[in-house]
Amino acid sequence: MENQDEYNEEITEEKALYKKKAGLSDIEPLMVRADQAAALCGISRTKWYELQSSGRIPRRIKLGEVSLWRVEDLRLWVREACPTVDRFEHIMKDNKISPPRF
Repeated sequence: MENQDEYNEEITEEKALYKKKAGLSDIEPLMVRADQAAALCGISRTKWYELQSSGRIPRRIKLGEVSLWRVEDLRLWVREACPTVDRFEHIMKDNKISPPRF
């Protein structure tokens, strides 16, 4: 049991470090920047932009000069095994979720 408690404590510390590196606080954001979206998905920012260029991630929302991704979209995208943007938009429509507009 002691080993399990130590393991749980390590996991909690790792999650806290992960959140700090991803720029997240205890308040769950509704939208995140590219570096945060990449961290949430467990990939590098460079890989995130590669996937974006090839139409493999959900569409972004432009807010002024800032590109943001909705966290709820990212969760659904991962839950659906990271489909292409076109396939993901069909999934969103099936779930009655409005895709981001430009």
